Amino acid sequence: MKSVSKFIIDNIGGTEYGPAASFRDIVKTIIKNTNQILAVATPMTFKGIPEPVFLSVPVQLGQTIGPSLYNILSPEEKRRITEAAKAIYQTYETAIDYIE
Repeated sequence: MKSVSKFIIDNIGGTEYGPAASFRDIVKTIIKNTNQILAVATPMTFKGIPEPVFLSVPVQLGQTIGPSLYNILSPEEKRRITEAAKAIYQTYETAIDYIE
């Protein structure tokens, strides 16, 4: 994955469109209070993880963060999100252990 990012940065000077477009869409949705469905990092709890983990999941977004659509995802999508949460938490624990 790092090689893809390096390729983009080497050839166009950065990943200028993806992050900017996402930021634009989130800001526009909040300002206009459209209640659009967007993937936004929100704190979620998972069995076996002692504290919430921030993950991008589809939510209804307006001037408030509406309900998460996690419960309507397929079992495979939920499994992958859970795996991501465990990996994120493991990285967090490793970083904390390293600091201490």
